[in-house]
Amino acid sequence: MNITRIVQNITCSGCEHTIRKKLASIPEVSEVSVVITTNAVTFQYGTHNALEGVKLALQSLGYPLANTENGLGYQAK
Repeated sequence: MNITRIVQNITCSGCEHTIRKKLASIPEVSEVSVVITTNAVTFQYGTHNALEGVKLALQSLGYPLANTENGLGYQAK
């Protein structure tokens, strides 16, 4: 399944690279693309567990979903 999520804190191509690299390492996640200007992350996923894995990975990197509280602990460095 293909899905797009809007995330917080994407500011540069380094952010884009970090997100693409991390999400590509998650089993059942592929075709990751990031659009810096819209903070959109699009990817293919196979199961609900993969989708949850993406959400947790993004949050741990400092790129929480747009509808998530963005406290200091979650902000990208």
